[in-house]
Amino acid sequence: MIELSNTDRVKSSPAIRPLAAGEHSVAGPVAAIVCLLSLLLPAVSSAVDPFYERLKEDGIQAYTRGDYESAAVDLRFACFGMLDEPRVLAQCLVFLALSQAEVGDTEALNHTFDRISEVEKGFEALSQLDLSTELRRSLEEHLKRSIPYDRLRRLPAFHDVARQQLEEQIRVMPSEQRRVELMLRMESEPEYSTWQVLLAELDFEDGDYPTALATTEAVLLREPGRQVALCLRGKLGARAGMCDQALVDLDQCSESESQSELDLARLRCQISLGDWDAAELLLSALSNSEIRAPTLRQLAREIKRGRKADVEAAAEVEAGDVATLDAAAEVLVKLSVNEAEALASDTQPPSSVEVEDSAATSSEAAVPESETVDPIETEIERITNLLQVGSRKDLESILTEAHRFADENPGRTEVQLLAAEIAYRLSRWAAAITYFDRAGVFETGRPEHQFYLAVSLYESGDHVTAQEMLRRCLPQLEQTDFVQAYSQRIKSGGN
Repeated sequence: MIELSNTDRVKSSPAIRPLAAGEHSVAGPVAAIVCLLSLLLPAVSSAVDPFYERLKEDGIQAYTRGDYESAAVDLRFACFGMLDEPRVLAQCLVFLALSQAEVGDTEALNHTFDRISEVEKGFEALSQLDLSTELRRSLEEHLKRSIPYDRLRRLPAFHDVARQQLEEQIRVMPSEQRRVELMLRMESEPEYSTWQVLLAELDFEDGDYPTALATTEAVLLREPGRQVALCLRGKLGARAGMCDQALVDLDQCSESESQSELDLARLRCQISLGDWDAAELLLSALSNSEIRAPTLRQLAREIKRGRKADVEAAAEVEAGDVATLDAAAEVLVKLSVNEAEALASDTQPPSSVEVEDSAATSSEAAVPESETVDPIETEIERITNLLQVGSRKDLESILTEAHRFADENPGRTEVQLLAAEIAYRLSRWAAAITYFDRAGVFETGRPEHQFYLAVSLYESGDHVTAQEMLRRCLPQLEQTDFVQAYSQRIKSGGN
């Protein structure tokens, strides 16, 4: 059996075969009328010519086995014979477009898209087509890469594809251009929350965490289960130390999210909560190249310091308990001795020396405690001890109390510095700036506090002031890895 080429098959089709030499068509007026009606009237039969149906099936089979060139040829001829059957034609055009895309014939794909648009506008044939999820996704991906946005968005069936294409283009724009484009899109499509999410992501990149969080919360208010917004709120919460909710949100992140960013956010939270075991387990799962990054090296040092502080604190508590028991035993012994002495002295009058000693003791006891002990100093000492040995969880619990204490004593510099340092350690940048400023760090603060303020300003997005503060304090600082790494970030201005 001789296999016909595509061209031979088209030539042999009874629907389009030219007359052979000497062959005559039906003669006479009747034939002319029949011929004219066949041109003017639509086809009565809805069946596709079997020849074109076979071509279409051959083309689909060629596409399925990866022979895209043969598929494109067969399907191009097949689609010409299906103009009266929109749904069948739509299926043919979809496989033709996919085949042309696979062979890289962008010009032909654009022409085929025009024909798909006509069938969709006139009959919604594409919308009604029962395509598999894989085929539809493949078609959309090819169209995103090859068809301009303005042409895609004209067709309702491809509105989402057009938006996805534009979203991908916006993501790679420079920061300022991206912001302008997103503001324009939000004005033209306020109901499409993806533009708000992208703007929140941009604010997150720029270090404006409060604005990013407010925008993200607005999206979640309208769409409580929006996965990308939940994930972004998780990363923001990790930055702000709101880790109970942040860890729940981070578990909502899809596999498309950057795994390194998610690991970093989870690590921040585990450190903030003082969960050193979980933090070390996550750190051990990272690659060597990831662990060598300055941020992760700093977090690794924080884990080590935190675990050491917890061990020392536990040892101090244990030692304190033993000392308390010893002191209590000593008091009991003294009480027993005093009772015996008191019984012996009941029969003797007190001497003048004893009377004077008793008066002096009474006088000392009469002095109010408030005149001998400064309650503010006592509170400062308590918070200072907690700051030195307490875990992140301890700091969370005392944060509100420390800030209230600072607000009640605005004139006490040491109180403001304590509140600022707690806020800094918990990444509450705005609060840290407020209390460092109130303490006068801009003029008289110690170099380490000036550096903490520079970091807080940088993380809050005020890169210019952060650079100025760094310039003033850097020469006086010990050049640790953390100081050097963060100094480079501040000098770069976030670029």
